[in-house]
Amino acid sequence: MKLDKADKLVSKLAREKTPYCQNCGKKNCVLNAHHIFPRGRSSTRYDLKNILVLCVQCHTFSDNSVHKSPEGSKKFCIRIIGAKEYRRLELLSLQYKSRSKAKSEFLEKYGK
Repeated sequence: MKLDKADKLVSKLAREKTPYCQNCGKKNCVLNAHHIFPRGRSSTRYDLKNILVLCVQCHTFSDNSVHKSPEGSKKFCIRIIGAKEYRRLELLSLQYKSRSKAKSEFLEKYGK
């Protein structure tokens, strides 16, 4: 999926707000923005609360990586943000919002 200006901005803002890995606490490393619910779900694509900031190891490469399995990813995310917030985001992610509307609302609020 191609990343546009808004995608890059949401990632940048998340990493500025949380300049460490939310899983292992590592600082001064390459940090990735991980969408708890996929970017394909427009209603949460640009929601900063739908982003975990993770080091490359925790995001992709370690045995405990968030990307190892869908069920593992859910447990990983719930451990970090809590079950209540996970459920709130899940319900929000299932609501329909066009990509263009979600993007324009995000850029209106955070665009530079």
